[in-house]
Amino acid sequence: MQGGGGERVRVAMRVRPMMSHELNRSDENIITIPDNSHVLLSLKAGTKSFWFNAVLDESIKQSEVFDLCGVHELLDSSLEGYSATIFAYGQTGSGKTYTMSGIEDKLGREGWTSDENDGLFPRSVRYMWERMTMRPEQFYVKASFLEIYNEQLRDLLNPSSGILHCRWNVKNGFFVEDLMVVECTSITDLIAVLHEGMKNRKSGSHELNKDSSRSHSILTVYLISETVNEEDGHIFKKYGKISFVDLAGSERLKESKSQGEMVKETG
Repeated sequence: MQGGGGERVRVAMRVRPMMSHELNRSDENIITIPDNSHVLLSLKAGTKSFWFNAVLDESIKQSEVFDLCGVHELLDSSLEGYSATIFAYGQTGSGKTYTMSGIEDKLGREGWTSDENDGLFPRSVRYMWERMTMRPEQFYVKASFLEIYNEQLRDLLNPSSGILHCRWNVKNGFFVEDLMVVECTSITDLIAVLHEGMKNRKSGSHELNKDSSRSHSILTVYLISETVNEEDGHIFKKYGKISFVDLAGSERLKESKSQGEMVKETG
């Protein structure tokens, strides 16, 4: 995760419980967590240790992930006009989408309701809206949702637009041409963006995860704040942005047992 005025980065590692198929084939848990910033891996070649800003064990709840990873700091910085990014990286089946969004099947269905399984995005939306109501500025919120699938850009809010292109200019830097950006006037609007994008996101299956998402997805929330100078009436604007990135699995091609078109996807 990064945000604020500089290249500040905070890295947290989350350990998921073992899956039923792993238990059925008698897989061993090689992970030991001696404290909340240190993890040990017991490998054939010996024990390796790694350090993180936070280590979250398998008993950690979704609400605790939001607090322990310092997400609120990034959200506060975006409200101040900075850019921030929250992304999940790891092997397919490691729980990236669950951590970022919640239960994927629920998010893509009509009638979605909030519960304890909410991931970082639904919780972030609620936090941002609460903070905006407490601040003196007038906020305007917009959002976009895209995926990168086999190195091609697609709009998850407007799938019929086909393959989009990444451009660059002096004013905007890098941007996706013709990407749909929708105005959001309530929490419900932002959740609807998540719902629509998850519904349209490409999915496939392979040996590591039968419901694996085979694309990177980037949901971006744009925050524009306006403050009026009481002395001269001039309006000062700040442009903040926070991106929620759910990366495709990082597994080895051999382990995924992918074939045909799936080989290209996994690569």
